[in-house]
Amino acid sequence: MRLTDIAKTFLSEVLNEGDKAVDATAGNGYDTHFLAERVGAKGHVYAFDIQAPAIAATERRLAAAGLLSRVTLIQDSHDNLDAYVDHDVNVAMFNLGFLPGSDKQTTTSFATTGRALTKLLTRLAHLGRLTVMAYRGHDGGESETQAVANLIHALDARFVVTEKKAPANGPVLFMIEKIN
Repeated sequence: MRLTDIAKTFLSEVLNEGDKAVDATAGNGYDTHFLAERVGAKGHVYAFDIQAPAIAATERRLAAAGLLSRVTLIQDSHDNLDAYVDHDVNVAMFNLGFLPGSDKQTTTSFATTGRALTKLLTRLAHLGRLTVMAYRGHDGGESETQAVANLIHALDARFVVTEKKAPANGPVLFMIEKIN
């Protein structure tokens, strides 16, 4: 099973109609689409990306699926999420790296990702879950992945962390559940 499928299965186990979710890295909208389907008409998804093409691609994908009304698209850094999300969320997703199909010059960095993760972990509801898919195969990817791993593995006993790695330079999936 692909790591992306494992992440979605992990989140699906707790994500229900009416829930609140965050896609911290909207990209081409695949995760936002998944989250919007799962939260249903009564739930809501906040999707962040700093790149206008990512927001546009996500908007097109959601509009084509009739899911746009369930999502707030935010062209801003995910580390500013507290300016947009002022309540607990049930799940959150991160896909680190660069926008697929882009020039690979604009990438996530631990400077912003670390702050966003810390903020989302405080907003995570009891039994809420968060996934981070960290891609190591680009400039800065390995160091960002290691910094994320350090942050996540230093979490206190309120969180349970599972890590799955792809071979060689492939992605690393971190799965976190808030138990207290």
